[in-house]
Amino acid sequence: MVRSRSILAALALVLIATSGSAAPSDDAERAVTFQTARLTADNPFTRASATDELRRLSAVEANREALRGAVAALKPLLQDPQPVVRWNAAVVVARVGDDAAAQAAHAALERDTRDDLYSVRIGAVEALGELGTPRAHELLTTVAETDDDEEVVDAARTQLGPPPGRGNAFDAFGGAPEGPDQQDRAGGFWMLGAGDEDSESPASALSRARDAAARAPAPDALATLADVSRFRGGFVTDEETVSLPDAFRPAVLPIMRMLRAGSPLSPMDARNAAWALGVSGSLPMLIAALEDPLDATREAAAAALLVAVTDVSGVGRADAGTAEVADALVFSLSDPSEPVRRIAALTLGKVRSERHRRDLHMALDDKSPRVRAAAAWALAQMPPSDEREAALARMRHEEATSPDAIFALLSLGPPDLVELLASALSGGDPAVSYAAAAALAEMGADGIPALRELPDGAPPWARDGAQRAFASIFGNAWAVPVSEASGDAGDGQVTVPVLVMAGGGWRHLSLVRMERPVPGAQVRVSGVASPSVTDELGWARLKMPVDTALTVRVEAKGYVTADVSVDAAAGTQEPIIVRLDER
Repeated sequence: MVRSRSILAALALVLIATSGSAAPSDDAERAVTFQTARLTADNPFTRASATDELRRLSAVEANREALRGAVAALKPLLQDPQPVVRWNAAVVVARVGDDAAAQAAHAALERDTRDDLYSVRIGAVEALGELGTPRAHELLTTVAETDDDEEVVDAARTQLGPPPGRGNAFDAFGGAPEGPDQQDRAGGFWMLGAGDEDSESPASALSRARDAAARAPAPDALATLADVSRFRGGFVTDEETVSLPDAFRPAVLPIMRMLRAGSPLSPMDARNAAWALGVSGSLPMLIAALEDPLDATREAAAAALLVAVTDVSGVGRADAGTAEVADALVFSLSDPSEPVRRIAALTLGKVRSERHRRDLHMALDDKSPRVRAAAAWALAQMPPSDEREAALARMRHEEATSPDAIFALLSLGPPDLVELLASALSGGDPAVSYAAAAALAEMGADGIPALRELPDGAPPWARDGAQRAFASIFGNAWAVPVSEASGDAGDGQVTVPVLVMAGGGWRHLSLVRMERPVPGAQVRVSGVASPSVTDELGWARLKMPVDTALTVRVEAKGYVTADVSVDAAAGTQEPIIVRLDER
């Protein structure tokens, strides 16, 4: 198996060396002529590759005149047996063809939105979202209102944009704020790359992307690239249309050189790098990096490949590269690095790679409980099978003893799930208790009885988690406890509450879709010798001088130290929310 992927990696490196960058607009005619000649190939992968390149070219307004001559060759491919070929052809034909051709392209995508396979429906939804035409909007609305698969509905809603009114159903444990500037949201987690594109104009985002790509791999440049990666459909401005891979291309090689050099990175910088690479269209390079001798490089490559085959909501994509990524990552289930094995299992589940069920079944015996849970969750995303039953048996044996196991059980859905979660909620492990509360919140009305019927003597974190869960279910904002309110401390000082949180804010890369308080963290104000220590619910209280810029440092075993700038004012203070990244 290792030898087979080594051959695959070597082939990927050859492709990197020979492919070069995409043709600029002034060479569009030559590129279109070459790719059009490949459209009649018998090999479906050749047709997929050719149509994918034409689709990418069509995203740039300056190339569309050259593409008009390809419409006649593309129209028959609207009936191609390969879904990805149909989607690519439909996008190009709708963009550059006449009204009749555009109508035929939309009709082809409409047919695929009614296909029996969920993956085909999701691919058609993403193509419609990329088009953004009024007819595409109508079709997406129909899918969002009528499809019976939750992931397809979520994909359609993602393309349509967030609905007005009520926020994410998981708001009390977090949600998906609009970017890194929203990190200070009380009690929540934030998922990078899942914001609302409308919060920033495409022109502004494109300008920031180009500046950051030129400065990569500087940490602030990586953060910016990860932030603007939410513009999966590219940047459409009054002057130009630029795809995400084109905007990110200058950053790819500097980031990869940094990773291969073994430069020390913070966990956040590593994740930002993975996010930038994941949307850069550099699959061959990332697949090759799975063979790198450095653990950190392989981990970043695996994470980037997961991002590459999922949309902004973390839903698996069905396109030409998905099978290639799955076939490469299945070898990573035996990687020496635990994060690589775990991410590989998650990715296989997100793309529902049924042909790799046996490999995931073997991963149920991995020495790491997090990998076992990821493999079980992956099998839960697939139709019923002996392997899925084995996953359920394994997770029941784990007895909901970790947050990962809890979310795996939530996906597997055993008949006694509520009882298992209720027992975990009242247990002695705060991390497991908060995970159980989050899982019960995701169950909605079915989870309410367990949240209401906490036993006498339940630990305080169980009650805190239950309160957050109720806020999630009923769509309310989680309120800061009255006991943690701030106030004047006299002598020109003010008492400020600090909440320290940690957990799975990276929904793409983790099963655990919640954050939890960090007890026992040391919270220190610059210039003050003795620190405050967070209680069992993650709270600490600091005395600070009014109207003085200070730094609050938070340290906890197993987490990266965080520094937060604070300027306390007189009167009531909002809590300081500090999020720690696990080492």
